[in-house]
Amino acid sequence: MIVSQRPSEIDDTILSQCGTFIALRLSNGADRAKVQATLPDNLSAVTEALSILRTGEAIITGEAAPLPIRCRLGLPPVGHRRDSGDPSVVAAWGKKREAEDYTTIVAAWRAQNPHIKKD
Repeated sequence: MIVSQRPSEIDDTILSQCGTFIALRLSNGADRAKVQATLPDNLSAVTEALSILRTGEAIITGEAAPLPIRCRLGLPPVGHRRDSGDPSVVAAWGKKREAEDYTTIVAAWRAQNPHIKKD
């Protein structure tokens, strides 16, 4: 089994030895191209969906799946998940926009010191 967040960095010889691929969301073009190169030409449309998969969705191809499968993998229990997730863009758009103060950010940027605190 080979697990990588950057398939573009895996040697072609190693990937050619894999019979089944489970690919999660890939937004990097080089990574998608590497996965696409390992699949038969008639499956190129399947790899186009890699950039739009939701959290926990995967595309399975190869010996373990007679046909390409787009499926949803079971997520770990809430206490065992990483402490991050997809942003809720729609909810953020619905909020009233407040006045923003960029003084601290600009001061930190100019000083090249991310630890500057607001007075």
